[in-house]
Amino acid sequence: MPNKFLNYICNYRVEQLWRDVWVAVTSKYHNVIHSLEEDGLLHISDVIQLFGVHYIFVPRLQADLEIFMRGWNNHPLWTEEGLSPEQLWSLGHLQDLNEGERLEDLRDPGIDW
Repeated sequence: MPNKFLNYICNYRVEQLWRDVWVAVTSKYHNVIHSLEEDGLLHISDVIQLFGVHYIFVPRLQADLEIFMRGWNNHPLWTEEGLSPEQLWSLGHLQDLNEGERLEDLRDPGIDW
C-alpha cells in the first residue's frame, strides 16, 4: 500500500506540473495555431507553412519555457521550509561533497603495494 500511495503522490505532482506548463505557456501557442488552422490561414500539411510555424514559434516557446523554468526552480516549497527546488538541489550537492570520499582516498584506495 505505501508504494501505491507514493506513486500516486509522484504522479499527482507530475500531472500538476504539466497542467501548470499548459496553463502558463503552451496553451497560448496551441490556441493561436489551432485558430489559424480553423480560419484556413494555416495548412499544417504544407511543409513550407510548417517550417514557418517552427521558425516563428519555436524560439518564442523556448523563451517562455525558460522563464517558466526559472520561476518554477525558484519558487518556495512550503513542505521544505520555504526553500526552492534550486536551493534544495544546491544543498544536496554540498552535502554530497561533505559526505563523499576525499580525493586522497580515491587516489590511494588502501592497497598496500
